[in-house]
Amino acid sequence: MRLCTELRQTGKASLFRGQTRDWPTMTPSAHRLSGKDRERSARKLAGFLEWAKAVPQMAPYAKTPASLTAIAQHYGIPTTCLDLTESPKIATLFAKRIDDPDADPMKAVIYCFDEAELQTLSSARLVRINVANLWRLEAQHGLFLEFLDESLAEQLRDIAVRIHFPAEQITEEEHALLYPLRKSSLEIILDQWFYRHEVETVMEHFSSPTKRVLIKRRSYPGAFVWRQIPELSPQWVGEHAEWFVPDVEPISVLSSRKIVSVPASQGLDLASAVAHVRQAIASSIFASSHTNELVTFAVDGDLASYPLLSSAARLLNMVWDGIRTLPYTTDEQVECMSLTAALVTSRATGLSDLDNWQGKLWGDTEMIEVAPIGGHIEAGIVARSRLGEACTSSHIGNLAKPFRRTARKCRRDLMTYVVDPWILFDFEPFKHIFVEQFIPSAVDAYWEEDITQSNGQLECMWSIPFNPALLGYVTNVDFRFESPLAFESDLDRIVYVTSEMTESDIEEAFVYCLPHVLETGRPYQVKFPGYERDSREIWQIPKAIEQCRQIVDVSGISVLEVSTLMRDPAISRDLFDNPGLGAFEVWLIARGQMDQVHGQPIARMQALFRDFLDVLGQANADIEARTERRLRASEFFQA
Repeated sequence: MRLCTELRQTGKASLFRGQTRDWPTMTPSAHRLSGKDRERSARKLAGFLEWAKAVPQMAPYAKTPASLTAIAQHYGIPTTCLDLTESPKIATLFAKRIDDPDADPMKAVIYCFDEAELQTLSSARLVRINVANLWRLEAQHGLFLEFLDESLAEQLRDIAVRIHFPAEQITEEEHALLYPLRKSSLEIILDQWFYRHEVETVMEHFSSPTKRVLIKRRSYPGAFVWRQIPELSPQWVGEHAEWFVPDVEPISVLSSRKIVSVPASQGLDLASAVAHVRQAIASSIFASSHTNELVTFAVDGDLASYPLLSSAARLLNMVWDGIRTLPYTTDEQVECMSLTAALVTSRATGLSDLDNWQGKLWGDTEMIEVAPIGGHIEAGIVARSRLGEACTSSHIGNLAKPFRRTARKCRRDLMTYVVDPWILFDFEPFKHIFVEQFIPSAVDAYWEEDITQSNGQLECMWSIPFNPALLGYVTNVDFRFESPLAFESDLDRIVYVTSEMTESDIEEAFVYCLPHVLETGRPYQVKFPGYERDSREIWQIPKAIEQCRQIVDVSGISVLEVSTLMRDPAISRDLFDNPGLGAFEVWLIARGQMDQVHGQPIARMQALFRDFLDVLGQANADIEARTERRLRASEFFQA
């Protein structure tokens, strides 16, 4: 490339920036925005920084704000930094035209800077950052010029040496030099956040509120003794800290590749195809665990007859990048890749007998949905028997009585209120089914959709999670349709009273609320899940009326918001904030008077409200005594 040689020979110019347009000013992306667009980009950056500081795998980078800014910049989040490179070749590739082949051919430009001159600028800061595992930064030999003043743009244009040349379409091979096709462990994690953000951005454009809903991913605090959700314990994953800290790999690992041939699955049923693939790849995967070679899967098939096999190979390498640096056993890796390869090559070669393949291989199955911390929800199918075997009894003692009964009767039903995987499962058996069943079935569903929607070019959005230790949400698919938690805006302020709860259960639930009310000053609302399909109002349902009487009898009204009917309608609420019942409403239902006053102006309720306040005063004293007795009897108090 003669241009690169000429740039090297300029001597003075040691830093470069390539563009497909010679802009009037050189301005960072954040400074090119204004008004609501700038506010929106600032929120996106703040959201990314908040996520990065909360995710264990991002901890090595979160300690250095400049590292997070570099990551954000390389993933297209507007920042106050301008991308530069130390490589004239990279600058030339960035200057090549990518999207507009019909534009004026004399548009490509490379800006050349004297590094020493840049360092003398008072309104700029040259930033070199080594972000371990950010391969695209390494590939681009990138560094940044941070703008301390927006007026710097004109000054930069004046000191830059500009070289114009005819732009041309960048090739796929050249594009891969800028953005490596393979992913490091850090880039796998980052994909989760950026996928979720992309989904949320798309959802914002739908006018229907129901289409904008994002499923909540937190367990119901009231399912636990004293409303204390057990925290994630290191014991959940045993001694493997590698689940939380990504392996550091330099980009040079890409140059040491071991090609592994995957046989295409023409003419074989799925079970036979899995066995055939396993035999072909197992020894190479075992060998790779003792070397530094990067396994690269290539499909051995007739590409002319089955062009989708090329994309199938790329897909397999995406999956391998997702699992290869995690502390799975080699056997688990082999099983995952064997089934995944058999599935994607079978679809690529047009095998039609793939309906209900999960049931044929595993018997009764269950669809589960999972989401990594900060990521989006993805569904997959696993064997129901193995999912049941993975359920843990470790946290049954932490559950409140009605939920303890549910767990002992049918662990699956507990998922209606509990979504934290470390509470639901023992790690080892859950890890087995996650890597050997969930990942292959989720990848297959993605591949089937991509073939339909994008002709198998891997253009559908990618969200498959690979790390079971960093999941923050696991449920069965019924959660979205049956759990009251799915669209709840503030679980910390809700008490659910289910139809199965006895008076003793109800007393326990409300007593557990009092310490939190005293600590935070925030009262609760009560809701009665399970009556959604009943056409009657809640105060017309005999069971709900009976339970409202029990709430009054155990002084539960003491911890409730006084009235949800009397909320100021001028105060804006969350889009999905559907108020439950306050203490006044529960008291009215218990007395059978809700029908009489519903819809009436507040002024007509003054006499009733005075009577209610007398009862509430007595309840306040009673609930404190009940709480004290339970505290004295509990292990929590004794500890």
